[in-house]
Order: sequence, then structure tokens, then C-alpha cells
Amino acid sequence: MKKVAIFVTISVFVFAASVGWAGDTLWELQAVNEDGTGSHPKVGAAPDEANKVVIEGISLASTGEIDVPNSESFAWISLWVQAEEGRGGIQVWSGPWSVSVWGVYSVQAGDRVRVEGWVANNRGKVFVNDRHSLATMWSLEVLSHGPMPEPEVIPSIAACNYFDPTRQGGAEYYQTRWVRLNGVRIVSGEWGAGNEIILTDSSGAELTMLLSSQGTFGTAPTGTFDVMGIFDQEDMETPFQDSYRLWVKKAEDILPRSMVPAWDLYE
Repeated sequence: MKKVAIFVTISVFVFAASVGWAGDTLWELQAVNEDGTGSHPKVGAAPDEANKVVIEGISLASTGEIDVPNSESFAWISLWVQAEEGRGGIQVWSGPWSVSVWGVYSVQAGDRVRVEGWVANNRGKVFVNDRHSLATMWSLEVLSHGPMPEPEVIPSIAACNYFDPTRQGGAEYYQTRWVRLNGVRIVSGEWGAGNEIILTDSSGAELTMLLSSQGTFGTAPTGTFDVMGIFDQEDMETPFQDSYRLWVKKAEDILPRSMVPAWDLYE
């Protein structure tokens, strides 16, 4: 298988549309080519005002749940923003060069945010980044506080572990979304924060579950369980058509099947 009190922000609608492109929603920004690279004309475009995107949406993680903004060795800040209406989501990332100058933003899971910046390709996904320059650092604004969205239930691992450039199905359909998989079990992997665990379910397909290095996970679940997380991709080489994963924030997002109402166990 295969962040002074300056804030930086993210959302579903992008205002400054490109010529010949009908709008810049998160779903449109995440469109891909056959090789998994972004097909939207603003992806990788020069950091001119005409190419800037302005997006709004729901933050899927609180500061420090997944990123490591206070690390002494490699500090990085990131937002995972899901469209509040329609489909789509996008990651917003910045490395230590920005953290050291601008400081760290404070965002809670469920916050409605607005981000302005430029988009680029990164390991199989389109994301907003600082392009390694303070001159092109994205900006963030927290618009309001609110609850997390309900997780989107993925029917099975077989429905989300393959590449479909049309995004009518497969992994790209769920990219950077808050999702839930039911009735999974562990195939292999060492349980613990920062580790990758291979999951399977009744479909027989497999998917990587990444336990956040910032989380606390206790002991590994036994038998089948349900799990919630951010659907993500980290493909290190072209074509960017695999290496999809479910990024889990904390132990509370892993649910024993005994907590599921009996009538749901048979679905």
C-alpha cells in the first residue's frame, strides 16, 4: 500500500478564480491527473495575487494533536481543513523556518477557519504551503468555534484503498476528510504513538492506520473495532497513486465494537 499574534486561516470557498476555471472550491482544488498530481491551474502556479486561494472550512485537529509546533529538532505546523458544504478538504503546512519567525497559531478541532495562500503538490495531494519563504507564508484567521463534523462512514476498506483519478470512488474521494471505518481489525504493526498499523476488514482489503506521534493510545484493541481519523496520503514517488492512510489523533477515536448499538453490528 502503496502557524505576532498573527494568525494563519482555511475554508471551502476560494474567491479569485483563474481564467477559464469555474470557481475554486476545495473539491476543485483537489482534482488530480492520471499520475496523481494536482490538475487545477493554480497548483504550483507563481505566487502572484491572481493565483492566491482563499479557503474556509472546519479544522479537523487542534494545534499539537498531530503537528509538532514546539519540537526542538523539527517544528512544523499544519491544518487539515474540510469543506463545510459539499466535498473536499485540504492540508495547510509550514516548516520550522516559518514557525521560528511567526510563532504558532492556536486552533481547536471544530473551529471554522479562513486561510489565504498558494497551493502546490506534495506527495500525492494538493496542499497550501509556505513555499519555503516568509514572503509567501499563508495567513490564518479563526472565524468561529464549533463542533467537529460527523465522520463520513466509508463502506469498507476496499472502497477507499485504490486510486481513481475521476474521484467517483476510491481514496481520492475521501482525501483530507474526517471519516470512520467500522469493523476493522489489525493485521500487523507495533502498537504505539507514531507507528503505522495495517488494518483489514471483511472485504479482505488492507489500509494503513497511522497513530499520531502526539497522541496517547493505551493498549491495542483486540478483535474488530471502529476507528475515526483524517484520510490522508503520503506517497514518496511518482506516480502518486497509493500510500493512503488513516491518521488517528487519539485513543478516544478508536471504538470497541461493544460500544456500537447491536442493530448496527449486522450492517
